[in-house]
Amino acid sequence: QRYNQLAIARIDAPLYFANIQHVREKMQKYEQNALNADSIHRKEEIKFMIVDCSPVSHIDSSALHILKEMCIDYRNRDVQLCICNPNIKVMVKLVSSGLVELIGEDYIFVSTQDAVQACLIELESSEQLDEEAP
Repeated sequence: QRYNQLAIARIDAPLYFANIQHVREKMQKYEQNALNADSIHRKEEIKFMIVDCSPVSHIDSSALHILKEMCIDYRNRDVQLCICNPNIKVMVKLVSSGLVELIGEDYIFVSTQDAVQACLIELESSEQLDEEAP
């Protein structure tokens, strides 16, 4: 799905070496589709990539490595990666791998709705700051 400067991707399977590349390509496709949809109206870059992990039952070390690479790539392009609704086993691995620290604890959410609301509030705050700047 696509909202104002947000892209949302749902991962519908465990994350492991055999499918993590497919997940990366899927997220790139969602981001590209969002950019193409916006180009019709106005050019707005994606600021947040929200990943719904509710169906993800487990994650292996190769997937954690690729997610770290993706997080760094997004950060280099001023896009914040957000993770929502990871189960406890997945969350433990995200924490122990250092990925939660890399993403930022403020960008791990219990639900997709919480993630969308927080990101929209942050976008609104940054727009207000931009308007107030001389």
